[in-house]
Amino acid sequence: MKKIDIEISEVGPRDGLQNIKAIMPLPAKKAWISALAEAGLPEIEVGSFVPPRLLPQLADTA
Repeated sequence: MKKIDIEISEVGPRDGLQNIKAIMPLPAKKAWISALAEAGLPEIEVGSFVPPRLLPQLADTA
């Protein structure tokens, strides 16, 4: 059987937050992302550069 490399990327801080109406405070986002990194996740998508009027949940990405 041929070996296949698989890369897993955590997208919760980006994709998960854009799908809820509530806006998570920046300190809570930082704590969540830090915990994911400390758990050893090699790749974490943390935000999206989208106009705040379209995705206010990610307005603090920049």
